[in-house]
Amino acid sequence: MPTPPQKPFQPGSTPAHLTHRFMMWNSVGIVRGYNDEQDNAVDVEFHDTAVHHAMHLTNTLGHTLAQLSQEA
Repeated sequence: MPTPPQKPFQPGSTPAHLTHRFMMWNSVGIVRGYNDEQDNAVDVEFHDTAVHHAMHLTNTLGHTLAQLSQEA
């Protein structure tokens, strides 16, 4: 009997079943996801605000993974 595949995960994130969760937390910044009755959105905050400002994005496509880096 084959082993079932592992569900997708992101290092630095909290469990996907939470309605308010960290999608990514690393040295570049933080990506938070909200999925409840009031809001389905993604907040992006950078540790160095001189490089980029914070963003609030609607999550109409239901993204559950995120990535931040200095290069992209």
